[in-house]
Amino acid sequence: MELRSNQAINQDQLTFSSMEHIPVAFELEMRRLIEREAYLNAEKDGFRKSPDFYWATAKIDLGFSQK
Repeated sequence: MELRSNQAINQDQLTFSSMEHIPVAFELEMRRLIEREAYLNAEKDGFRKSPDFYWATAKIDLGFSQK
């Protein structure tokens, strides 16, 4: 369903396929949170370890990965 900027949509026009962007938004937000946490951890540690270490640690700290 393609809409022009001057068109309004109503509830009947919304379908599951038009809502496919929701998982992408979650993944982008999840990545942003991990990125921020990894940077803060690296900054506290003086950037002594590899970026991968801080990324993995941030995922664990935020609950996005298993230990």
